[in-house]
Amino acid sequence: MAFDPMSITIWIVILVLSAVGGYYVTRGVLSLAQRRASKEETDRAQQIGDGGPALAAENAVAEDAESAAESAAESASPESTTSAASPTASAEAQEGPDGVQAKAGLRGGMWIGILERVLITAFFMTGFTTGIAVVVAVKGLGRYPELNGATSERFIIGTLASLLWAFACGSLGLWLIHSL
Repeated sequence: MAFDPMSITIWIVILVLSAVGGYYVTRGVLSLAQRRASKEETDRAQQIGDGGPALAAENAVAEDAESAAESAAESASPESTTSAASPTASAEAQEGPDGVQAKAGLRGGMWIGILERVLITAFFMTGFTTGIAVVVAVKGLGRYPELNGATSERFIIGTLASLLWAFACGSLGLWLIHSL
């Protein structure tokens, strides 16, 4: 592989594209996954509403618990004048791969993702496949204690979207370098 000024420029552009563009791609994929999770929750809520008296009673108990929690939260902060649109909307905002709980559970994910994409793109372009395996393994082992429910879903979706973007950028970079 020749390291002429044009090749170096392509390397730099591809690595920056991998790092920066991957952020938006991963964020978009997680947003799509969140919409899907919200739609499934809405569908499930409608099924519970149409599920007969036993499910309606369960739903009523759950709604009472949610309203009690909301009133406790409002009394704890009297300066708050705004209220949530609905209990389902606040629950949906906390659940799913792009929800509040998943984001809080995986702090530092943006920076880890940027570094991961740069390394994987560089390793892919140099043919160092063992390096790719090491990056993925270290990321998985490092995050393992934090993974549960929505955080594991966010981790898997984000990692796969990030890997696909890194491989696409690496492929583009190799194609550009070899077409010189």
